[in-house]
Amino acid sequence: MGYQLENWEVSFEEKLESLDAPTRHKAGALLPLIPDREEWTRFVATLQSEWGAWEHDLSRYPACLVVLYGGLAFYEYDERVFWRHFAKAIGKHSIPPNHQVEINQSFSQIAERLGFKILHKVTHRTVHLLQLDLPVEDSRTSYVSSAVYQVGIPLSFWDGFLEICEWASWQNSWSALSDEDWAQVVEKRMGGQTRLKKFLIDNRETTTALIKELLEAREILSADPNLSLSDLSQACFLRKEYFDEVPETAEFLRPKDPESLLRDRGQLVWSDDHIRLRLPGVAADKLPATWRVDKKIQSAATTPRELILDSSAFQPLVNLRLVSGIHAEIKSSRVLSRGDSLI
Repeated sequence: MGYQLENWEVSFEEKLESLDAPTRHKAGALLPLIPDREEWTRFVATLQSEWGAWEHDLSRYPACLVVLYGGLAFYEYDERVFWRHFAKAIGKHSIPPNHQVEINQSFSQIAERLGFKILHKVTHRTVHLLQLDLPVEDSRTSYVSSAVYQVGIPLSFWDGFLEICEWASWQNSWSALSDEDWAQVVEKRMGGQTRLKKFLIDNRETTTALIKELLEAREILSADPNLSLSDLSQACFLRKEYFDEVPETAEFLRPKDPESLLRDRGQLVWSDDHIRLRLPGVAADKLPATWRVDKKIQSAATTPRELILDSSAFQPLVNLRLVSGIHAEIKSSRVLSRGDSLI
C-alpha cells in the first residue's frame, strides 16, 4: 500500500521537529520540508486521492497543508496563477473563490501556529467624513507571498538569483553596502523581476547568507576540480532541483568546466540514431546495483554504461535511480522542457 496523508503528516512532523522554533520565522525556513521532485509527485498523487475527505477538515494534517503551499511556491510559483496550480495538485479543474478564502485562512492559521511567518500588506488611504480627511490603514494577509517567503527562493527565481550572485562575485564590499545602496543595486540589476527584487531587498540578512554560501561553494569547487555534485553537500546546502532544472547553476559554480561537476550523474547523448542516457561508474562497494528509468533497467558497473531512452527522454521528468539492495538513490531528475540539450 502506498503512502497516505497520515503517513506524509508523520514524515513532515519529524522534519519539522528538527527545526529550531526561533528559526522557523526566517525566510526559507520551510524549504527543508519540501519533498524532492520524485517525492513531491508521490505526495501530489496522495493529495488527489484523499482531497475529498481532507478538504472538510484541513487542520487534520496541518504539516501537509503548509508543505502543499510551500511546494507549490517552490516548484510552480507564478504570481498570477497560484490557484490553477493548486487545483491541478488536488485533481480539480478549479476552486470556487469562497473555498479559496477558506483554504487560505486555514493555511495562515496553521502556518502561524507552527511558527512560520505570515506576511501582511499594509495600505493607507484617506476617507472624507464630516468634512474631514481621515487617514485609514488597511491590513491584508498575503497568502502566496507568505508561502514564497517560507521557502526562500522558488525555482522560477533561481536564475535571477544567480545573476546577483555573479555580480557579488566581482564586488569585494557588496555585503557592506547600506540598505539603501543595496536596494539600488537590486533595482538596477533585477529589471522587471518584481517579486525577486522584493525578496532580495526585504530579506537582506537571508539574502546575504545565501549569496555567501554560493560564493564559498564556488571557491571550494574551483580550488579542487576533482569535486563533483555529490560532494557539494559537504560544502553548502543546495537543493538538487537548482541543478536539475536550472543548468546555469553548474555554470556558476564551476565556470570553466561545468560538466565536470555533473560527471557522477546521468547525461543525455545522441548516438547511433538513439537517445541514450550515459550512466556514470559506481563505487564497487555499492555493487551489485541497477540503474532504472521507469521500467528500463541497466546493470551498474564501476565503468560508465549507457541506457537507451528514445521516446522516454521526452517525458516532463526523467528520473534516474540507482538501486543497490533495498536502497534507492536518485542521481538525476532532468527536465527537458527547461532547455536541456543533448550532447
